[in-house]
Amino acid sequence: MIIKLAFAFGAGFISFLTPCVLPIIPGYISYITGKNLNEIEKDKKISEKKAEEEAAKKFKAQLESQKEELEKEKILTILSQKQRISTNQLFEIISTKDLHPNHIYRLIPEVMNDLNKTIQLVTRKNEEVFSVSKNKKDRRINDYILNRSYVLKK
Repeated sequence: MIIKLAFAFGAGFISFLTPCVLPIIPGYISYITGKNLNEIEKDKKISEKKAEEEAAKKFKAQLESQKEELEKEKILTILSQKQRISTNQLFEIISTKDLHPNHIYRLIPEVMNDLNKTIQLVTRKNEEVFSVSKNKKDRRINDYILNRSYVLKK
């Protein structure tokens, strides 16, 4: 029985490779998929392009994540040295070619809020980490001052 099955399979495979059947295969595939060969190749290129775009997005997200961590590290370094940081110092750390300066100034409160939450999680305290005050020389500039319970050691 097994020998007969193997023989039948082999005969079918050989007949599939005969010169009179091979030219029919592309038409058969087109009939089954409902697309011609050019459309199949086009779909393949589109899917490859989408895969490349997804990989690029993931890589960009990883780079942005690393950049954010470096920004937080720089902010914490300044805070540990001076116990305060101004909007201008934050602007210098966060500035990038991709964003307009006005957008960066709008991002600063979000960055400080994220840092506030991070420090609260690490220290397991539920009180505010920063107090915000206007700079004495320029009222447009905010100073973020560490609260006493969060004073960082040098």
